[in-house]
Amino acid sequence: MEPISLDVLLASVGKEVGVSPWRVVS
Repeated sequence: MEPISLDVLLASVGKEVGVSPWRVVS
C-alpha cells in the first residue's frame, strides 16, 4: 500500500463529501 493510494482515496472521498478529509484530519 502506497501513501499515494491513501492520498488519492481521501481526495476522492473529499470530492464526494465536498470537504477535504485532509483538512479535518490535520
